[in-house]
Amino acid sequence: MEDADTARITFEVVNVRLVKRGVWLADVALDFDGVPLRLNGFRVVQETPTRRSVELPAFVDRGAWRPAVELPEEMRRALADEIAASTLA
Repeated sequence: MEDADTARITFEVVNVRLVKRGVWLADVALDFDGVPLRLNGFRVVQETPTRRSVELPAFVDRGAWRPAVELPEEMRRALADEIAASTLA
């Protein structure tokens, strides 16, 4: 069996803006093996003084909010941790 090819993926939180008390929007620049991609509109909500939730960018589809992008759980979790930490600065 051959080894699966792997790709190097890096990301950076490039913009975080407070939109109202306890709610931020964040933008992330990703690099997939030299192919740049920018995802805008991650929503960060302060749930308690020490806990923030991070939601994927979303759009309205026939009256319902749907994620604008699907990411593997490992990547989503890493992005969420970095985005949440960036709102503490």
